Amino acid sequence: MREKIQDLELTDLQQNRLIKPYLGKTVLWQGWVEDVKEKGNGFVCCVDMDKPDIIFSVYDFEIEVSEDLALKLRKDQVVYVTGTIKSIDTTLGFNVKLTNPKLTTQKPRKQ
Repeated sequence: MREKIQDLELTDLQQNRLIKPYLGKTVLWQGWVEDVKEKGNGFVCCVDMDKPDIIFSVYDFEIEVSEDLALKLRKDQVVYVTGTIKSIDTTLGFNVKLTNPKLTTQKPRKQ
């Protein structure tokens, strides 16, 4: 998905046409814990979609987690994120926003 949408030869129209079918889709992604932080009155897990052995990689997004889960998570731990794609923005890199994102340490079963 990412490589197709970020093709530098695409016009804005072509890029928007490629993005549209993904909007509203429910996703299950595997990522790795980059860090866990306090943010505001809660906690966030910084999730990197690249494997921990990729040297030059930064986390892709933050997801709110409970204090209990925040204290249990470890760096480079595999986590699973589910949610519905709300938007995809390629202005500065590649940014996907999810509606109702949830993070778990156990891979959810297919329904």
